[in-house]
Amino acid sequence: SREALVDDALHSHFDPEFLNRIDRIELFEPLSSEHMHTIIALELERTNRTLKRKGVEIQLDGSAVELLCRQGFDTEFGARAVRRCFRERVMLPLAEALLTTPVPAGAGKASPTQPPHSLFRGQADGEGIRFSRVQPGQSTTQ
Repeated sequence: SREALVDDALHSHFDPEFLNRIDRIELFEPLSSEHMHTIIALELERTNRTLKRKGVEIQLDGSAVELLCRQGFDTEFGARAVRRCFRERVMLPLAEALLTTPVPAGAGKASPTQPPHSLFRGQADGEGIRFSRVQPGQSTTQ
């Protein structure tokens, strides 16, 4: 079994004195496509909570989510790689979009009952994600 292989490898590499100091060894299952989508959704939700205070919300279309799933998949680093990819592929281009398309004054006054004044949608653009502002009245489906 996988546990036995790991246990044998640990015992052949480390001294018993060192292994005795370890209380527990956890083996993690590789991330699946479903896990990737869930992690990306959680990162998007967390980002939107922060942006909401400034009256901004972001959405990612299917192509952007698939790009993040493809580029963020790393069997060795797991969820950390997904978060790193999200930061590089979403947060940096979003910051650039916000700098080049400033949020109107007073946009930070969004309330729980009133949606934010500025909505940005991210779409895959080659190997990156490009954000553009969604004009009021434009379809907001993902």
